[in-house]
Amino acid sequence: MDSDSDFVEIQRHEYSNLDADPAKVQQLIVEGEDVNYEDFLGATPLHWVFLQENPNLASAEIIHQNGGNINSQDYQGNTPLEYAVRHTASAAGVGWLLAKGADPNVKTKQNLLLYALAKGKMGILKMLLEAGADPNSPRHFPPLFHAMGLGRFLDEAVDLLLAHGANPVAVTNGNVTPLAYAVRQSKPCRNLSAMRKVYEQAQQRRGTPYTAEQLSKAVSEYRGHGYHRELFEQFLEWNVDVNQKIARKGGGFTRPLIIACSDENADINAIQHLLSLGADPTLANHDGETPLHAAILTGAPDTVLFLLETLEAQAINQANNHGQTALHIACEIIHPNGFRVHQNKRFFFGPRLKKFTKDEITRQLANLTIDQVVTIRHARCIGLAQALLANGASTHAQDTVIGATPLHYACRIGIPEMVTALLEACSGTCLKLRDKLGQTPLHWAAKYGKAGAVQALMEWSQTEEDCVDDDDGPYGCHQPYMVDEQRRLPIHLAAMKGHDNTLEVLLRYTSARYYEAQDKDGRTPLWYASYWYKDVGVWGCDHYRHDDCAGKLRRKIESARGAVPVYYYAFAAVASSLALAVIFRDAVFA
Repeated sequence: MDSDSDFVEIQRHEYSNLDADPAKVQQLIVEGEDVNYEDFLGATPLHWVFLQENPNLASAEIIHQNGGNINSQDYQGNTPLEYAVRHTASAAGVGWLLAKGADPNVKTKQNLLLYALAKGKMGILKMLLEAGADPNSPRHFPPLFHAMGLGRFLDEAVDLLLAHGANPVAVTNGNVTPLAYAVRQSKPCRNLSAMRKVYEQAQQRRGTPYTAEQLSKAVSEYRGHGYHRELFEQFLEWNVDVNQKIARKGGGFTRPLIIACSDENADINAIQHLLSLGADPTLANHDGETPLHAAILTGAPDTVLFLLETLEAQAINQANNHGQTALHIACEIIHPNGFRVHQNKRFFFGPRLKKFTKDEITRQLANLTIDQVVTIRHARCIGLAQALLANGASTHAQDTVIGATPLHYACRIGIPEMVTALLEACSGTCLKLRDKLGQTPLHWAAKYGKAGAVQALMEWSQTEEDCVDDDDGPYGCHQPYMVDEQRRLPIHLAAMKGHDNTLEVLLRYTSARYYEAQDKDGRTPLWYASYWYKDVGVWGCDHYRHDDCAGKLRRKIESARGAVPVYYYAFAAVASSLALAVIFRDAVFA
């Protein structure tokens, strides 16, 4: 024999033949074979009988009548009853063993009730309970907990356990109740009917109803996605605090109203119901985000508009832990899930389409191009910002991370219409606000290469009275000449990052004498355009994107001063040589 496993397989084969012939079993017993003989695993003949999927009960009867121990245990503590629960296809074998006096409460490796629940063997579960199996063992994880997480057999299993004395308010080592365990499941709503049964059973037991603390802890275990209205309203009927803190998977906490407002499919009536029960829209989660923050992050305009109708200006300007107000978020976020037509979501970033069902809207929007999708997203983003501004959102609020205003955020996204809306709301006064690096919104637009935002800022500056250059030239306001802490102008940043289109717009509004302005390190915009280059691959050829910036600066300087720095020619010569070498390398080495 090569191994123990081979021996076990041989034994199984032999006993399978033996099991098929009760007469042979009787003959072996007459010849003196021990009916309680233990193999190397400690299993007796009765164990081997019930190891079969369809055990021969006649053979089991002969063994039992001749002294076979019905509660014998193998080396792992498993009885023939455990073998029957685990391996047999029907409940007949379990019924025979229980009728012969098998003890369902013998401590085995696997709790019999838990195993029957896990395999969905409801007939066997009923037999075990009727035979006196303890429905509250093991204490650290009673069978009722396992039943609360079942799927199709959930109600039947819970009914059986409760009818046979399962404790509806049992507590595990982690101080978790059956209700809390059910709420913790990924789809707790399917467990709602079982939760009601457990709660009602606890109320009927003397001295053991669910306490307010236990109910609060149960709902705080919610880990589901979205707002399950029926589940939350059931706990609210059980007098759970409507502002109860709910743990989050990644740590921290949230609240029912925030969960509802962050659900893109949330029903406005559900939110209104929470508010009518006393939900406080100013209470925040662990990150300091309010329901209004959550609604904007989700991209739900209906929810945002409803909240704005109920909130005061102070609540609208409430900041999160990073100092960001709702307007900051609206000016920053174009939600990645805001347009999911192909997933058949009801919500999208676009103008509201009236008199259409969700499916009709889906059919109309499913074939949009990327540009059309972006346009729709931008329109929705602008609409959210305008709604906030109309209800008193502050344009001067600065976050605590870098001191940026909503206008800074809008310039980073680069939607010209949003930039204009913010400028109109603040009458241009937020133009001069700086972040912690001393950068204005124009610096941000230049740094992130948003030519449209730069154009919107400069066009607004042109309309301001008494805001002209020292030379009284046509360059408008002095925004292009404001320097940050490193004494860098917006054209420094645009040149440094290689945003040639943005630089082209800035150069139209910047006086020629600033083309060679030096920062703290004595470097000019042209130096950055010449030095901070990156190689960009196009169809297998490499070229230098920042050479475009340097060229535009050079031409501007030539037209304004008639002179070009010597180092530009050196750089241009090197860049041109490298570009030619790369372009013709295949021809040279062919």
